[in-house]
Amino acid sequence: MTQKPPHLSAISHFIDRLVCPISLTPLIYHPATAELISCQSGYGYRLVDGQAMMRITDARRLTDAEIEQIAGRSPSRHTV
Repeated sequence: MTQKPPHLSAISHFIDRLVCPISLTPLIYHPATAELISCQSGYGYRLVDGQAMMRITDARRLTDAEIEQIAGRSPSRHTV
C-alpha cells in the first residue's frame, strides 16, 4: 500500500465527497502544490495542517498553462 502525503492523509477519508464550491465538480489532489484542484473552475484550494481551505476568497487562480498541464496528465481525480 502506498503511503499518502501527511497533508493529504487527514482528508483522505472524505476526499471523494469534496467538490469545488464554484463548479461543484470533483477535485484533484496536486502534490506539487499541496492543493485540491478544479480544472473546470480553474482554482486551487490549499491544504493547511490537513484542512482543506475551501473558501472561494482563499482559492488561488490557476494559469491556463497549469490547467492544461494538470488536466492533461491526471490519471485519476485523486492524484496528479
